[in-house]
Amino acid sequence: MVILRDYQELDVANIRASFTAGFTAPLYVLPTGGGKTVTYSDIASKVVDRKKKVLITSHRLEIMEQISDTLRWFDVKHGIINPNYRPNPFASVQIGTIQTIAGRLKKMPRDFDLVIIDEAHHATAPSWKRVIAAMHESLVLGVTATPIRTDGKGLGKKDGGMFDTLVMGPQKSELIAKGYLVKSVTYASRELLDLSDVATTAGDYNSLQLEAKMNHSYITGNAVLEYAEKCPNMPAIAFCVSIKHAARVTDDFNVAGFPAMYIDGSMSYDQRKQILNAFREGIIKVLVSCDLVNEGTDLPLAAVAILLRPTQSLSLYLQQCGRVSRLNPATNKQSAIVLDHASNVMRHGLPDDDRKWSLAGKEPNKRKSSTKVIIRAFQCEKCNVMYNGNEVCPYCYNINAVRVERKVNKVDGSLEEITDNDKESLHKLKAREIAMATTLEQLQEVAKKYNYKPGWAHYLFNSRQKNKVA
Repeated sequence: MVILRDYQELDVANIRASFTAGFTAPLYVLPTGGGKTVTYSDIASKVVDRKKKVLITSHRLEIMEQISDTLRWFDVKHGIINPNYRPNPFASVQIGTIQTIAGRLKKMPRDFDLVIIDEAHHATAPSWKRVIAAMHESLVLGVTATPIRTDGKGLGKKDGGMFDTLVMGPQKSELIAKGYLVKSVTYASRELLDLSDVATTAGDYNSLQLEAKMNHSYITGNAVLEYAEKCPNMPAIAFCVSIKHAARVTDDFNVAGFPAMYIDGSMSYDQRKQILNAFREGIIKVLVSCDLVNEGTDLPLAAVAILLRPTQSLSLYLQQCGRVSRLNPATNKQSAIVLDHASNVMRHGLPDDDRKWSLAGKEPNKRKSSTKVIIRAFQCEKCNVMYNGNEVCPYCYNINAVRVERKVNKVDGSLEEITDNDKESLHKLKAREIAMATTLEQLQEVAKKYNYKPGWAHYLFNSRQKNKVA
């Protein structure tokens, strides 16, 4: 028998209350590793107890299998809609990948009482919309850790999505405090990568141009060196831009003596399963990913996230960092280490920051995202780690008599721990940088650096000119 955590019981009650209040498509938000699958499996089991039918959709075969395993914990008999499995059309619960469900839509029953959409931030894709439109009399429950699209648009009905209310679970900080997730220790360079000449395509950096920026020996070499220095042989996932980039990163780790393999969506299911099993069994230490284990896949063994893919997407960033936040009783994992070589922390803030979500989307403005960068931090005189707190270093317990404000200089791409004590000083740094930009061209360079809107530089320049005249 599965026993829900206290917050999961509360969330189930809140989801039920949203339906009772007349909403037909609530979106349930819970941080990665908080147990979304367990929560909605409990809901599915209760729906089945009332002699009703449930359809559960996922976007990857591996995630679908995890859902199936969880339903078995609840002793819920279910059918699997996928070519690799024998169907069970008489089961009250059906689960499947969205691609297969959409392809079989004409032959499928449409009398489901509830449709559950896993990783629902993808639910604005045409295949999901087509399936939900066909199940027009069904109630819908979306679940996600990051209720926002890559382009920042909302998931609510008013913004082209399908959800009509938000049901919020606890924040990540609360789950960490309760011991359900591990705290992140984040290391990052204190300067943004110069991506001013990389175009934006569909809400994120152009992958081909980004690959050209990131697929260099000095970047992958630094990734290996930082891993070797800070967390050697700890199970790690490296997130890359492309298959070519992933192959190079894999080679560099192997040459350095850290067994690594890369995984991507072009591989067959059996290949992917073999590689994931090799990681779970400790045969390889570094799993190098190209757009495959960004979300959904449960790998509690993973303790290190190596960020080598710059992204404008808050959702993608949080999903990647969330891969290493899960508890792992087998290893008694105490923390999640994030090695950020992509300046993503500078854009989006710390992985454990509380987030304010809305169905209207409006992903935190790139300018506001960047304000989560920490410029001022305190460094231990003994172990050199950056930390927030009093005189006592929380890592080596050295008593630091003088807390010196750190200068903002980049040194050979090395990473330093980022803490949440320093957010306000970014405002001062940016303000100084903007004040020193006196020409339109200089303001345009600042706009590119911080991803400001194109008209920002012109507006500020013209405003200054008017003030001069006045």
